[in-house]
Amino acid sequence: MPRLKREERERQILEGAIRFFSEHGFNGQTRELARQLSITQPLLYQYFPSKQALIEKVYEELFLMRWRADWEALVVDRKQSLRARLTQFYHEFQETIFSREWVRMFVYAGLDGVDYNRRTLDRLETKIFRPVCVELRVAAGYPATTTDAITPLELEYIWHLHGRLFYWNLRRYVYAMPDRATFEDAIELMMDDLFTASSGVLERLLGPAARVKAPGQQQAKRRSRAAMPAPKAPVPQES
Repeated sequence: MPRLKREERERQILEGAIRFFSEHGFNGQTRELARQLSITQPLLYQYFPSKQALIEKVYEELFLMRWRADWEALVVDRKQSLRARLTQFYHEFQETIFSREWVRMFVYAGLDGVDYNRRTLDRLETKIFRPVCVELRVAAGYPATTTDAITPLELEYIWHLHGRLFYWNLRRYVYAMPDRATFEDAIELMMDDLFTASSGVLERLLGPAARVKAPGQQQAKRRSRAAMPAPKAPVPQES
């Protein structure tokens, strides 16, 4: 095998580890990984001093480097409807995160006791799910609140939403079942169900909404009042 530059060898090992762990789980042995890469185990450890260091690099490659900070801004951008925001987010999340390797390793991480998926889910809940719960309240006519004020059942509602797309990928990449719908169709069905039922769900969890008007509506009403002509003074009657 030709001698590779250090960065090329490191990339070869990392890409091989992603394929290997996605097929064998995190209990797969680095000796077997090295054999599949046609290198020695001591050479592998020159680039990654431990198996845990290699797993950390896989986590960084598959999730941290693929995470887009603009998603955090997107889900709270009220210049668009919440449905449009969530549709865009899930299209991009599907195309960026939910690869075959990511889904399979996410499952293996839970089974093999690797905290890979715990950190992933904590990030999703903090950066996306809690802000979406706030936006769902606002869209249903409730006052805006802080993410810390979101109730456990509101969070569970959004977890159910996210879980539907994850399960679509689970059927494809783990169960090897044929697709019955495109991921675009699956996302549209998710949005249909969410925005058909969410107002009723929130009313059951929080009580009736006060129907707070959006800032744009309030400003328009004030401008409309300012544009109205002042009432005329009454004309005195002759005696």
